Amino acid sequence: MRRIIGTFIALAGLSGPALADCGGDDLMARLAVEEPATHAAILADAAAIPNGEGRLWRVEREGAAPSFLFATYHDTTAIETMTPAAREAFEAARMLVVELSAEEMERLNARVSTDPTFVFAPEGQGVAARLDAGLRARAEAVLAERGMTVEMAERLRPWMFFSVMGIPACELEAMARGAQVMDQVLLERAAASGKAIVGLETYEEALGAFGQVDPEIAAEVAGDMIRLAEREEDLRATMLGLYSEGKIGAIDAFSQWLTTQASGRLSAEAERLGDAFEAELVDARNLRWMAGLVPALEEGGAFVAVGGLHLPGEVGVVALLRERGFTVTPVGE
Repeated sequence: MRRIIGTFIALAGLSGPALADCGGDDLMARLAVEEPATHAAILADAAAIPNGEGRLWRVEREGAAPSFLFATYHDTTAIETMTPAAREAFEAARMLVVELSAEEMERLNARVSTDPTFVFAPEGQGVAARLDAGLRARAEAVLAERGMTVEMAERLRPWMFFSVMGIPACELEAMARGAQVMDQVLLERAAASGKAIVGLETYEEALGAFGQVDPEIAAEVAGDMIRLAEREEDLRATMLGLYSEGKIGAIDAFSQWLTTQASGRLSAEAERLGDAFEAELVDARNLRWMAGLVPALEEGGAFVAVGGLHLPGEVGVVALLRERGFTVTPVGE
């Protein structure tokens, strides 16, 4: 997706991201020292999330060679955290299963390059057009770091707005220098070694999920992203720390806590908004993936690499595979 954003910025004639102040603090580590009760509460919330611990999972069914499920993190430094156990499972696999194949990404890139209506909504109908005046003013500096204006952001369709805002400015700079996110590195390594590559969805299916989110909820989430962007390097450092420790559920719990602090909402309301957003962008996609994922796992010898937040939860990939008769167990890294 980051390559798609680069194409968009180039086509739109924007200057590209400004030089950002990169490098943040691990906020969970800080909370452990300064607010131990808060730190403990976040970890307690994380512990209540089913299958919230672990990045690497062994998937088995009688009659098929074992496969592995691996939680990826869409960041240019995440590949450095891949452990020998995960690398060994990847190298031994005969097939790589990913969210979007390289061919689908090429199709998406071509669509962005040739169809402005795919990226831009009619005036006044973009998700950022619903931001209140106060947030609009705060958005100017945040968007400028991404080489954009507020006026342009107000016309972006939801999928593009959330994609742009989901990438820290420092990440955009790194990608401009040629850095690749973990998923892209795995795709290239799989292709170079001759592995079969299977994509679980088309780009239309993946991006269509954004269109299913209630516009009012999307606007609330967009506002939260603007608020949190002011601390995006701290957020990135924290998430990477939790990810490298295999605390995938804690990523969700920490995000909800931080969003509650930034927005001033009650925690129950923040949870409601987060659940509604994830119902379309995570849960619905997990369910749809089963049609392609189950046959691949029945063949055996697959390495399934999907975004980490797709694994935990009652509608997470781990739980869904168990419901379909697979034995799924965490592998210590």
